[in-house]
Amino acid sequence: MTHSHFTPGSESRIAWAAGRATCPECKRFGCRGQCGCPGLGVGPCEGCSKTPLADWSADCCDIIRDMRERSTPEGRAAQRKSYSDQLAGRSVAGVTWGECVAQVERVGCPHGVVAVARKPEARPALEGARTWWNVQRSGKPVALFTGGTGSGKTVAAAWLAIKFADSRKWWSGAPTGPEKHPLVWLEAESIARLSLLRDEDEALIERCGAAEFLIVDELPLAGGKAGLLALTQLLSRRIDSRKPLVITTNVAKSDEFREPLGAHFADRLMTAFVVRSGKDSYRGRAA
Repeated sequence: MTHSHFTPGSESRIAWAAGRATCPECKRFGCRGQCGCPGLGVGPCEGCSKTPLADWSADCCDIIRDMRERSTPEGRAAQRKSYSDQLAGRSVAGVTWGECVAQVERVGCPHGVVAVARKPEARPALEGARTWWNVQRSGKPVALFTGGTGSGKTVAAAWLAIKFADSRKWWSGAPTGPEKHPLVWLEAESIARLSLLRDEDEALIERCGAAEFLIVDELPLAGGKAGLLALTQLLSRRIDSRKPLVITTNVAKSDEFREPLGAHFADRLMTAFVVRSGKDSYRGRAA
């Protein structure tokens, strides 16, 4: 059986080349000599490695077919178009709202929040989020959501994150290359409570500043001196960059920001697109 496999024109050879037989070397059905049979873990099997190139047909090995196609300008152009079409298809087609939700949760949005944001009810915070996304974002890149605990601020921010994911689809068609952070979800307290900044904290702050879309959840009034200073500097630079920034906070008046974060920053913050979600809590109510 093994010897007939190497004989051009033999039944076993024809069946193997057509993908209708088990390779006697790598024991894999339908390998068709793809030049990558695992064999015994030492590279291509004998059936793949000892077959002269002249004996291969173009439809027998994907690797050799691609090599032959690349040898002509027309073939290279056809391959580039094929790769481009595949990439465009992966980036746009077939991406669901659920996939966008999953990506937002993956960057740090709490599961319970993103689950509600997937199909949110109409609340003042959500209506404000829709207005900012559709109308105000280009003129006011900073959105500030204020209101009581449970009033829907964080859910509205999560909804905006999902909308960004839906528009950007950064995770599709880009498996290689440098790591990028289009969206960062930052729990503000994780920075504010720091008394000293470690290397990983500095890296997080740098990542937040470079992100295309930044969400800072629950901006606090208390924390460590170093942490509050770092948070204020981050947000000031972010406002200057005019890149989208969404902030949620329980604080309703700019005067309350003045002492912990500085008067200048407090005044700048209140020039953002402000959404007041009220004091009513929706937690625990029927969805």
